[in-house]
Amino acid sequence: MTQKTIKYQLISASGNPTAIIYGRYPPSIQSKIIQKIFSTNKLVEQIGFIYKQNRFYKFQMMGNEFSGNGCRAAGFSLLKLKPGTVKFKTSGTNKIIKTQVDSKNNTTTTIPYETPKKNIKNKQFSIRIFGSRIVVIENKPDNKTTQKIFKTYSPSCNAIGVMFLQENKSGYKLTPYFYVKKTKTLVKETACGSGSAACAIYLSSKFKQENNQFQILQPSNQNINVETKKSKNKIKIINISGPTKLLKKYNVKIQL
Repeated sequence: MTQKTIKYQLISASGNPTAIIYGRYPPSIQSKIIQKIFSTNKLVEQIGFIYKQNRFYKFQMMGNEFSGNGCRAAGFSLLKLKPGTVKFKTSGTNKIIKTQVDSKNNTTTTIPYETPKKNIKNKQFSIRIFGSRIVVIENKPDNKTTQKIFKTYSPSCNAIGVMFLQENKSGYKLTPYFYVKKTKTLVKETACGSGSAACAIYLSSKFKQENNQFQILQPSNQNINVETKKSKNKIKIINISGPTKLLKKYNVKIQL
């Protein structure tokens, strides 16, 4: 057996710590890296890999799912933590993702998206965002409801999010839970970009104007701002934005 040192950046997107690793690895090695990072760093909530694929970089999340905050962290890393704009591919969709960083390190990821048929019942909204099933519930957190939703969707979905959404003085606050089947990880997240986007889609269904903006407070006590842009009463673009920063750089050793 040989030892290999893996370097990674831990980047916070609105308080959601994502480990960013450069390089493409076989599934067996990737699995070892993921297990090692989770076992040695309790701050990490999710992990993604960046590698070159033809003309674009590709950002691959640990369970091959789409992650809004992951894309924000990846874009921030690709831009070397400096202002600018970058386009790249990501897991969960064939669409090209654009991420922008401003002079204050606020990072915005633009998600090309078309609203599917709405599924709203008793203030509960279910939607698929690039392969992930996300359920928005306009109520306070409830563990029994969370477990029921995970049990319902886990046979058919690679990733499942349950988002409890409540109004507050400045807009809304979110309590997000996310399960990734491949890594068997269930996290009560400090912030969730994809979940915030799903909440904005749900909230936009209540309003008739073409564009809507929502400020959603995360458990990290930081905001994710979501803008939805409609055309012919269908959402075509979603922008999710908020603060990003490098928390720390790490090295871990794995056995090959």
